[in-house]
Amino acid sequence: MSLEYEHSLLQGEKLNGYGELYVKRHKKLRLKLVDGSSLAAAIVVKSIPKGTTQVMLCGNLNKVAFAIANALCQIGIQLCVASKDIGKLKAGIDGKYRCTLTCTTTYSPKVWIVGDGLTEAEQLRASPGTTIFMPFSPFPPKQIRKDCFYHVPPAMFIPSAFKNMHSCERETLNPKAIGARDRR
Repeated sequence: MSLEYEHSLLQGEKLNGYGELYVKRHKKLRLKLVDGSSLAAAIVVKSIPKGTTQVMLCGNLNKVAFAIANALCQIGIQLCVASKDIGKLKAGIDGKYRCTLTCTTTYSPKVWIVGDGLTEAEQLRASPGTTIFMPFSPFPPKQIRKDCFYHVPPAMFIPSAFKNMHSCERETLNPKAIGARDRR
């Protein structure tokens, strides 16, 4: 994690605990605070094919990656990560769910959840044939494998009743889709 990113995380936590302060002050409100990061994480987790038991997590770790890792560990999917990231993830995952987090050198899972920083060398280590690369960042990875499937970035369709909805991600998504991390 970069120093700048860690600093921004600490600032957000110090200011309001990522919205926790508001929820504590207004306990009778029946709502859930959802920011773009948690929405993106939810979309990625829901997009994982049914029956998947093992997932590879690669790329730069950020708030979305930690949210995805926590969700996958809670539902019992084994999460494989490179050795350089295992310590960071263990620190960010709830203790009772850490048992589904494993360090790997084989890169064998068929579903890869990838973020910015995924290298071409890592992509080439994926199992040939049926590997799915699912990005959790707004931008998809460079497609260097012809034998693998590259999923679109986390996005969802907006209801047609919404008016004046704009997205800066129109070039990479379907015209009626909006990126999960678009904050407009």
